[in-house]
Amino acid sequence: NGGDWYTSGDVATLSDTNNLDVSIGYRSIDGWTEPALETVRLTNGITRTLVRYYQSNGTVQVYLEPVEARSDGAKWRLDGGTWQDSETIVSNVAPGEHLLDFKAIDGWQEPSLETITLSEGQSMTVTKFFTSARGSLVVTLEPSDARAAGAKWSVDDGGWQDSGVTNYLSQGS
Repeated sequence: NGGDWYTSGDVATLSDTNNLDVSIGYRSIDGWTEPALETVRLTNGITRTLVRYYQSNGTVQVYLEPVEARSDGAKWRLDGGTWQDSETIVSNVAPGEHLLDFKAIDGWQEPSLETITLSEGQSMTVTKFFTSARGSLVVTLEPSDARAAGAKWSVDDGGWQDSGVTNYLSQGS
């Protein structure tokens, strides 16, 4: 009824509570949605326990592809914050619009900036693709009997690759 604020677990003792209607208000807390003002009927000798707050912030998780871009240092961040690795979950994100940004790395074209809109309590997952700026090479070895026998290929005396593996070329190749 507009009186003092109480901490969770405090007991407010009122005189003459037999069938008394009281208004219960809730203080605003960052990251939580407080409930609307409510009226509660109190009766002598009965204790009422109210649990009303709910967390309104959400999470954002970004998957970065392909794996080779992650190996070369692909990262993302939310609203200009800390750079995050692929699959990292950023928690306690307020509802509303947020900007996803992607770190520039040599040999790759990063995804464009993207604005996302997060609803209350939403967990959002986004997948973004880096594009190789170096070019790539895929070699399929034939016949299949040769592949089964262990045929391999390499570029510029690099490591041996299986048939069908994508090799991202360096700028000097």
